[in-house]
Amino acid sequence: WVIAPDCEKSGFAHAFTCTRPLKVAKLGDKKFSVDGTPTDCVLVALYNLMEEKPDLILSGINNGTNIGEDVTYSGTCGVAMEGAVNGIMAISMSQRISYEAFYNDAPKNWSAAKEHAEKLIRELTTMEWEDNTFVNINFPAVDASEVKGVRVAPQGKRTIEDEMENLEGLDDDYVRLSKKCSLNSKCKHSDIKTVREGYISVTPLSCDFTNHCMIKNLEKVF
Repeated sequence: WVIAPDCEKSGFAHAFTCTRPLKVAKLGDKKFSVDGTPTDCVLVALYNLMEEKPDLILSGINNGTNIGEDVTYSGTCGVAMEGAVNGIMAISMSQRISYEAFYNDAPKNWSAAKEHAEKLIRELTTMEWEDNTFVNINFPAVDASEVKGVRVAPQGKRTIEDEMENLEGLDDDYVRLSKKCSLNSKCKHSDIKTVREGYISVTPLSCDFTNHCMIKNLEKVF
């Protein structure tokens, strides 16, 4: 089954639509588009289109990485999270793209994902998974033959500077958010560093946001 948003929905994270009806268009056998968020697509699939829940949800492959704090913004990861919330094995996948290809119309190199994704998926589906967990995979921006290997890596953190850019030449006031990122020096073995060094990163992520280490400190106060 393929159920996907009908237009670009980057940055929608785990959002879903509850203020209006969703339009679902059938594009072919088991192929549908939804005029909503990536998470809407999962909900429509599970509770409207499919008679039985699937064994596996694959999200992506995304144009550009979803590493570090990207996972909190990512609609690709939001899909996998919704799968995990519903007790379904879910994997999000993203392909790092060169700067020129990401921001321009230059050709994009998908070969790393095309060559290595299937083997990774098959290996992951043979494992036992913890509840409320999904796996986030990121492929490096190299040819398939140049991939150095696979690393299990924790979610990293970048040093981010947000910048608001004023757009001139328009009748109304418009601004555009851009992010300047550099690798946080404390993240020595993160998904960010792994992908930048030419490895495929495999990161298990939990839907439980609880900071369990802080609970004891809070209990002393309350």
